[in-house]
Amino acid sequence: MRFIGIFVGFLQILSTTSMVLRFTDKGLHRLASYTRVWMNQTIREIHIEEYAHRIQRGIAAGELNLQNITVREFIPPLIRYRSSEHALYMTTVGGEARLQAEWELDSPFLAMLALPFQGQVKSTISGLQSEIAVHIMPGSNEFVVHHCTAKFVDFGLKLSGSVAADFLHLFRAILGKAMKRRVEETYCRMITNKLLPWLQHQITRFPSYLEINFDKNVRLSQALHSIVMSNTFIDLRMKNKFETNGHLIETLSTLPASFPEELSSLENQRMLELFIDEPTLQEIISAAHFSDLLIANITSPFLRTECDMLCLGTLFPELAEELGPTSLIVIVKTVSTPIIKLLENHAFMFLNCSVEMYDSRTFKNPSSSGKSDSRDENVSRDIIDNNVDITNPVVRDPVISVEVSGEAALGMVIRDSRLEGRLKLKNTKAIVLESKLVDMSQKTVDFIVNLATPFLEDAVELFFGNGIAINQIFKVDSRNESLSVHEGFVRLQTDLFLEDVLSYSSFS
Repeated sequence: MRFIGIFVGFLQILSTTSMVLRFTDKGLHRLASYTRVWMNQTIREIHIEEYAHRIQRGIAAGELNLQNITVREFIPPLIRYRSSEHALYMTTVGGEARLQAEWELDSPFLAMLALPFQGQVKSTISGLQSEIAVHIMPGSNEFVVHHCTAKFVDFGLKLSGSVAADFLHLFRAILGKAMKRRVEETYCRMITNKLLPWLQHQITRFPSYLEINFDKNVRLSQALHSIVMSNTFIDLRMKNKFETNGHLIETLSTLPASFPEELSSLENQRMLELFIDEPTLQEIISAAHFSDLLIANITSPFLRTECDMLCLGTLFPELAEELGPTSLIVIVKTVSTPIIKLLENHAFMFLNCSVEMYDSRTFKNPSSSGKSDSRDENVSRDIIDNNVDITNPVVRDPVISVEVSGEAALGMVIRDSRLEGRLKLKNTKAIVLESKLVDMSQKTVDFIVNLATPFLEDAVELFFGNGIAINQIFKVDSRNESLSVHEGFVRLQTDLFLEDVLSYSSFS
C-alpha cells in the first residue's frame, strides 16, 4: 500500500499529463448486451399515447379511439454499437412485442343499434429494424440524437369485444398501418428521452471509478474532459483531480501522438484500455519524491549483531564488538527525483538513493514501550516495520550512510488481479557518505556497502508486498487484466463485470 503513495502528485501542477480510457469494439459489444437488458425493462414501462383514427366511410364511419396501450410481452432486438469519427451508431434487428389496448368506437350510425362499441385490441409486432446516430457535443459531452429511423417488418392486429369488432376488422390494414407508425414514433421518442440519458450516464461516469483515497484529506481522482471517437474505439480523455486539505488542483489530459490506434485491433482484445503516458508517470513520481513518500524502512533477522545462526554478527564479530548486541534498521529513500524512461517492452529508472543503517536502539518504538530487545518480533522477518518511528530517532546519525546511483530495470506484471513490481539495478555506484564504524576493517565496510544495492531492490519489492490489488486503483470488478509497456506510455487492458458497473434505472 505504501507504493500507492507515489500517485500523490497534488504538490505539482501537471501541465502535460495524460490518462485516457478507451472503449474497444469488445467493450461496445458488451455494452450493447446490457442495453438489451435495459431495453427489456424499460419498454415494459413505456407510455404509448392514446390514438384516435377517423373512419370516413361505411357503416362503421366515425372515430375509433385506442387508449391504455400497454406492452404485455417484449423480446429485445439484437443491438450493435458502432463508432465513427462523426457519430456513435446504434443499430437493431429482430425482436418482438405484444401490445394490448382498449378500443372504443364513436359511430353515429352504429349507435342506433344500441350495442356496446368497445373492447380490446391485441397487436403483435416483430422484426424491428432501426438506426440511431448519436452526436457527442464538444465541451458539454452531451449525447444528442442526430437521426432515428425505425421500422417494424410485421404488424398484426386483432380486435375483440363486441359486434362492432367484426366491422372494424374490415379496416384492420388501415388501423395496423396507423398504429405501426405510432409505435415507431414512440420508439424514437423513447430512444431520445430515455435511452440517451441512460447511455450518456453509463459511459461518462467511468472516469469516476479511477480513484485512490490515501487518507481523509488526500484523494486522487479522474473527471471526464472530452470524448473522442474513431472507427474502432471511443476515448474518454480525462483530467486529473488532486484534492488535499480542501484544495483542488485540476490538470487536463490530451491524447499523445505516440498512442498508436492499431493497438486496439491486436489479438486478445479486452473491453477497456487505460493509457498513462510517460510525462504523467514522471510528474507523479516527482511529486512523490518531493513529498517524502519514496521511503522505506527494512528490518531483517540478518541485520542482528548477535544470533545463533547466520547474521551480520556471526559474519563480522568486530561489528558486534563495536555496536554490542542489537539489530540494524535500514532506511532507503530517494535523494533526487527518479527519472523514468518507457521503451517498447521495457521500463527503466535512473535512481539516486541513500541507504542508511541505524542502530534500532536509537529509535522510539511504540510497540516495545521503551524497551530494546534485539530479538524483538519486529525483526523476525524481512518487513517494512510500521511500528518504528523513523522520523524521530533519538540519535539522528546513522551507523553508516551509503549513496547508490545507477540505472534500474523496472519490471511490472499483473497476476491474479494484483500489480507486482521488481527492480533490477545495473551499472550502479555506491559511495560512503558517513560512517561511525571507525574501528571496522575495510573488508567489513566494503561488505556493508555492497549490501546497499540489494537493499534498494528489496525496498521496491517490499513496497509492492504481495502486489497491489487492481481494484484499489480502478474501483470496479475486473478480470483478464494485462499490463504492457510501450515507448512513451503504459497500457492496462481489462475486462469488466458490467453487472456491477451498469445500472438499469431509466432517466426521464
